[in-house]
Amino acid sequence: MIRLNEIVIGHNNPLFEVEKLELKRGKLIVLIGPNGAGKTTFFNTLLGIHRPVKGEIFIHDTNLNEMNRRSKNQLFGFVPSRFSGIQHLTMRELIALGRAPYTNMLNRLSKSDHTIIDDILHQLNIDHLGGKSTLEVSDGERQIAMIGKVLAQSTEAVLLDEPTAFLDYANRKKILALLKKLAERENKLVIISSHDIDLSIEHADEILAIRKTEQSLKRYTPPFKKDRIVKEVFEL
Repeated sequence: MIRLNEIVIGHNNPLFEVEKLELKRGKLIVLIGPNGAGKTTFFNTLLGIHRPVKGEIFIHDTNLNEMNRRSKNQLFGFVPSRFSGIQHLTMRELIALGRAPYTNMLNRLSKSDHTIIDDILHQLNIDHLGGKSTLEVSDGERQIAMIGKVLAQSTEAVLLDEPTAFLDYANRKKILALLKKLAERENKLVIISSHDIDLSIEHADEILAIRKTEQSLKRYTPPFKKDRIVKEVFEL
């Protein structure tokens, strides 16, 4: 689905190089690395916000730079590390925002849009929270709704920037299990950044590690060896 070949990731300065990498649908991929290594910049590059310092990215053999904003929004869904909620915005309305790339100029939801939103609320087991304000629910419930927003967007790929950073252990585990199921059942490419090595190893299909000292990206596949990953990535 996504193909990178001899890419240099960076914004003003090079951060790391990706010699060759192909990312396929149906997998949960976890991106790890030291602070400042370039995880957010990597996401921004895949989203088309930043261009790579060198090289090109192809989506289904189409150059990412040649795609318009609407096409990118229909391809990639993005969930930031934290959403604090907005007054007067209900959980259902938050999820409905995901349908924006498909609505008309007046952003009116069709009957089929409402059906999609209803199905997502049910699928995520948050039907009872649909009418609640995003300020009234817990951080974990709000994060699940943000994933619901991406589901409503019907994208092939979902990028999540540290989606469990501010959650307790139970909710972190719940979110990762949900994302794993999402990748498999919906045949989506799901990429998250995380500092939680243990839960990453438990749920990931692949781990991408930014090795800051070598300015390179390394791919790990199961069976994962925690001690090796920690030593090679964090220089411990």
